[in-house]
Amino acid sequence: MKTIKIFLGVILLTGILLAQDEVQKLPGYVDFGSFEGLYNEDNFTEVNVEAPLLNLAAKMSKEKDPELARLLSGIKLVKVYSFGVEKEKASGFEDKIKKITQRLNAEKWERIVRVKEKSETVNVYLKPASEGFSGLTVLTLDGNEAVFVNVVGEINLEAISKLGERFDIPELDYIKKKDKK
Repeated sequence: MKTIKIFLGVILLTGILLAQDEVQKLPGYVDFGSFEGLYNEDNFTEVNVEAPLLNLAAKMSKEKDPELARLLSGIKLVKVYSFGVEKEKASGFEDKIKKITQRLNAEKWERIVRVKEKSETVNVYLKPASEGFSGLTVLTLDGNEAVFVNVVGEINLEAISKLGERFDIPELDYIKKKDKK
């Protein structure tokens, strides 16, 4: 019996790893790389919500909020990294954002928001697809906090701002502001 449980566990883990590998191959996926050495391990948040949980949330919200359900059913991954930034590490985060924005520009992502004021930097990118967009990336550095967001899947700007409200991702507020202009 123990052998069967181990075997089933290995199969389940293999399935999860294969699903993650498939998401990483989608055009809207962004590899932020390592943040090692940039942040204090006592002051960070990492959120990874993948398709199975998003599909469950879509089914649960179908009656009360059909628009949100439609949005969630097209999303494959939402990942958010938030870091407390110590003054001596701020330039490291600035360099990280610069390298990622250079890569996104080279990969033909469209920048829809760019803010640079004092200690605040915001970049919002969309990955064009044949119909709509296949990815959204938000990179922010605001004084003592850095946030990196990647949403992979079918992207609708209005629905994305609603997703930000629903899951309390304030960095997605920039989408709402851009969408109303």
